[in-house]
Amino acid sequence: MPPDATIIVVGYNDSRRTIVCAAPEGRGYEISYDVLEEAWKSAGHFLCDIRAPDAADFFRMGEEAESHGENDRAIALYRKALELRPDDAASHLAVGNLLLFAGKKEAALEEYLRARKSAPADPKILNNLANIYGEMGANLDEALPLSEESVSRYREEIAAIRRRISSTQSADEAKEATKTLRAKETELAYALGTLGQIRSRKGDHLKAIAAWQSSLETAPLSLMDFRARRWYEIGLAYRALRNNAQATEAFTNAANIVKDPALKKRIDESLS
Repeated sequence: MPPDATIIVVGYNDSRRTIVCAAPEGRGYEISYDVLEEAWKSAGHFLCDIRAPDAADFFRMGEEAESHGENDRAIALYRKALELRPDDAASHLAVGNLLLFAGKKEAALEEYLRARKSAPADPKILNNLANIYGEMGANLDEALPLSEESVSRYREEIAAIRRRISSTQSADEAKEATKTLRAKETELAYALGTLGQIRSRKGDHLKAIAAWQSSLETAPLSLMDFRARRWYEIGLAYRALRNNAQATEAFTNAANIVKDPALKKRIDESLS
């Protein structure tokens, strides 16, 4: 739609936090309240110049829908973003994650591959691609280097953030960088979890244990079930190595912190 074209507000949806607009060419648009607020706050909420949503707008609306559990709508909005920006790695990744959550692994894999084509060095994409290969039990020889590269790139990013924190003179910049650091450390913990799973599936249990132990050292203490799952996996690996004493210790550590009922049941069965 041309930037000077007219759009007409025809409704609103409080549950989705959007207004609904119609454009002359017959297309309909949803504009989020957040975008609207940004557009008219400088004029004291008296008037505003609304433009048609671009790819970034659709992506933000997709994130908002996803945060409310509206996954089908989120996928549709992310795909709207991809119509406008077909090589957007973040949108492909987001669609892939939701498809995987819905159990559509083949479709999710296709989205992850498209995401990697657009952003081949993104550690989150590399990790998710390695993870889905592991879940599908396919291409483990390809999954392993993907997972290793993901971990390596996360560590490089974390090292760079720590250097930035130590060199900055601004308290605000240091605070924001520290927030980013914590998020990256959590993502690294998940990537190390994936690396352990890939190594375990390939039969390298000692290296799998090492990856999971590193994951536990990195993950926040608040991620109780994540940590319980790593201890449970460590226990399974020690059992595969016929080290029952270490296996029991790991299962006990898992049992002491687990919250998820399904995971707790598996851990209790391993201890019985």
